[in-house]
Amino acid sequence: MQSVPGRVVARLGSGEFSRLTVSEDVGTVFAGLSFGDGRIMRVDSDKGASVEVGRHGERITCLTSSSDGRFVLALGVDDRWTLWDAVSKKLVREWQGDAFIDNAAFSRSGDRFAEYSEGEAILIRSVGDPKSSRRLQCPLPVGGGLVWAGQDSTIVAAGTGCMAWDVESGRVRWAHKESEPISSLGTDREHKRLLYAANRYSAQRSNLTRLDAKTGRVIGTTETDLLITQVLFLADREALVVASSWSDWENQRIVKVVLATGRYSSILRFSGHSIAATYVDREGALYCGLNRSVTKIAVNWTTGP
Repeated sequence: MQSVPGRVVARLGSGEFSRLTVSEDVGTVFAGLSFGDGRIMRVDSDKGASVEVGRHGERITCLTSSSDGRFVLALGVDDRWTLWDAVSKKLVREWQGDAFIDNAAFSRSGDRFAEYSEGEAILIRSVGDPKSSRRLQCPLPVGGGLVWAGQDSTIVAAGTGCMAWDVESGRVRWAHKESEPISSLGTDREHKRLLYAANRYSAQRSNLTRLDAKTGRVIGTTETDLLITQVLFLADREALVVASSWSDWENQRIVKVVLATGRYSSILRFSGHSIAATYVDREGALYCGLNRSVTKIAVNWTTGP
């Protein structure tokens, strides 16, 4: 197994990652583990330790956190939701959800969250009363992601294309067609632009497409000979892309793509490691969920680590 040129900031016991999420404004990392009791951990990168927030009770299939790191929301294989106060480490609420939920996302304000159900609906819930919900009809399968955009005024879902709704009225704002399945959807830090990857598995290629979050207008498209599992904005004209080989998921790499030119360079290769998720903080440090630990890597994005 290849050594990773970084500092392990937390070791997460004997269980593998099932899900990992990052609170955008504060950079707090939460991990859901594949223990039988569905343990939820908060990673303290400064102290190099992890703290247990709670135990869901079953293996976690979906995990998301509010941007300020206050709340973390987990869904298990039992289709049950648990909402946790990550500061007090107390269970706030739990309720039985719909079957086959794939994605969930908090609003930036942290007072609401949206979830997607395979019943062709997006449900908007309040943190204060999560058992009641507003329903948005969603005709496309949302396998690529679910994000809030603007000032929490828009919800965007990605699957076989992208669709955006006005949160208050429930009306569709725009729809964008895509011929290939979208594997990942992300936003910039201002939540004004969207970036998604659509993989063509037969050709081992992917298109990176940027959209205006308000209008759905295509800003640009870049074609790569990569299969992409995750996209993140790195800077104004670049994107951080987690790319992996379809034939061998255990040999993964992190690639920086310059969206304006389509050129890319491999920043890191992980032979024998499985990347659960990545995050780049405001200083450019890279956090990777690798097998049973969270590793922080200081990266020069021009030359590598």
